[in-house]
Amino acid sequence: MSDYKNLKAGGSFQTRLYITNCDDVPITSEDVAVIQYTIFRRDYETRTPVPGFTEISVSVDSILDPPITDAHTGKSINFTHTINPRIGNPPFPEYSQIYVIQYQFIDQQGAVSIFEIEGLTQK
Repeated sequence: MSDYKNLKAGGSFQTRLYITNCDDVPITSEDVAVIQYTIFRRDYETRTPVPGFTEISVSVDSILDPPITDAHTGKSINFTHTINPRIGNPPFPEYSQIYVIQYQFIDQQGAVSIFEIEGLTQK
């Protein structure tokens, strides 16, 4: 899944997703053992990890059970996570660049599901 967004260069980003299993049932925190994310700068077909934002762990408590309605969009969401800048190390360091946030959800059996959000940085 890829969702194109506007990102703020040097800023934070609030991830809001609705994630289901292969039977179209919303996932729960019991379904997932590990969540992690990596941010890449994309240049054509090349992806370069952003220093300090590689395989960062996310609490499975970020999965909302039951799903809620997003106040901004009116859509159902069951995963929310905020990516914040670290001192001296922003997640989206360059203006007018394409970045990919890649979340990996690893279930109790070790199967990996990948969700990606792609965006262009703005001022």
